[in-house]
Amino acid sequence: IVEVENAYKRLQEWTVGDRMLGDIMRGMTPADAQQAEWRRGTLPPGQLGWRRAIALRDQCALLAAEALRYRGVDPQAYDIDIDLGSGRRLTGTVSPVFGERLVSVTYSKLGGKHLLASWIPLLALAAGYPRRDWSAVCIGRPKRGDTPRTAGLGRPDDPVALLADLVAIYDAGRREPLPLPVKTSFAWAEARHAGDDPERAAG
Repeated sequence: IVEVENAYKRLQEWTVGDRMLGDIMRGMTPADAQQAEWRRGTLPPGQLGWRRAIALRDQCALLAAEALRYRGVDPQAYDIDIDLGSGRRLTGTVSPVFGERLVSVTYSKLGGKHLLASWIPLLALAAGYPRRDWSAVCIGRPKRGDTPRTAGLGRPDDPVALLADLVAIYDAGRREPLPLPVKTSFAWAEARHAGDDPERAAG
């Protein structure tokens, strides 16, 4: 019961932090975002809740400031229409794009699913506009401490082939459970890239 209660409290806190970060990214000052959350009544009462609101505000302000460093130009939208072969097409719009960069920010601890969420539109941009030097920046909380964690993704070499691979994975996932859990596979890949033991990290 205690573990369930703690998990619920963490989820509540994440919800508050995510909403506060969204308010700041939409132009609200950190102080006003904190006041708005306080008035919603979602935090514990009294000094405990006020101290927690301050801590969340400060963390969100750091994340927002880091994201705004990469969002120095007006956002654009790009229409995509890509022939993936075998009768498959990828169509849609990638937005917002800042110059030649995608910039995502999350209150969550930065992990594989956040990088994947930026990797897919990056592939689409690279395939749809191959002469541009696209990149992506992903910002989130670190595993420890308060300094935002920033990860960059560069332009892929063969985006159309990679998109076709993702579509094949999508098709397979509609038929059966995939033996590719995001957290586990990301831990394996990250350790392998760093020269550590990937099997131990994945375990």
